[in-house]
Amino acid sequence: MTASKLHAFLNESRPSKSDIENILPHILAHPELMDPLFKMILEQDAQDRFVAGWVFDHIIRKRLDYLLPIVDDFVIQLPYLTSESVIRPMAHCCQSLTEAYYKKKSLETNCKCPT
Repeated sequence: MTASKLHAFLNESRPSKSDIENILPHILAHPELMDPLFKMILEQDAQDRFVAGWVFDHIIRKRLDYLLPIVDDFVIQLPYLTSESVIRPMAHCCQSLTEAYYKKKSLETNCKCPT
């Protein structure tokens, strides 16, 4: 799958859940599509559309590591999102990232209590 095909798929019409499930394996096979996908999220945010955000959220739930190459852009752009329909799936991504971070930490390393 190419970025232009992904863009066409996400902008033609509102795909169903089954359409999203069918496209996920293609995107998961091409992690280089995460950056163009995130750019589509920013475009759709301005249009109050959410399909790209929905797809992004589904991918991150399956492969959180796909967020790492674009995590800087992701974090920088979050405060500028305006559409609630886009903010919600991005919040799920933030939740997944936070949970993964803290699951790797032990209670002893997080606690700064005097012994």
